Amino acid sequence: MPRSPFDIHETLRQAVETGLDQTRTTYEGFKTGAEGVTSALDASFTAASQGVGELNAKAVEILRNETLSAFDLLQAMMTTQSLSEVMALQTRHLQAHFESATAQAKDFMRLAQKIATDTTTPFTTALDR
Repeated sequence: MPRSPFDIHETLRQAVETGLDQTRTTYEGFKTGAEGVTSALDASFTAASQGVGELNAKAVEILRNETLSAFDLLQAMMTTQSLSEVMALQTRHLQAHFESATAQAKDFMRLAQKIATDTTTPFTTALDR
């Protein structure tokens, strides 16, 4: 059966509307995805920034404690009466320093692990969606 120009026009209009609807849906999907990535980046950068601040504070604390410990050792050495006292004092200081350095390294690594987790969590959450 022959089609009228109006039928062809209606078919064309419906095809264009369907194409526009699909384009809108695709655009909304991309927009939502871009907003999710932007949000994840923002959260990740915030977590990284806070983490670096915590690491810096921890490093300053460690440096301060080490400096105070060195001054305490020097002050104690000034009051010694013999070389054996100096050696005993230095041995105790080195043992305490080793124990302190071990604890500080564990603390530093725990903090670095926490920062890595906090920084990557927004992306893993976004990918899970």
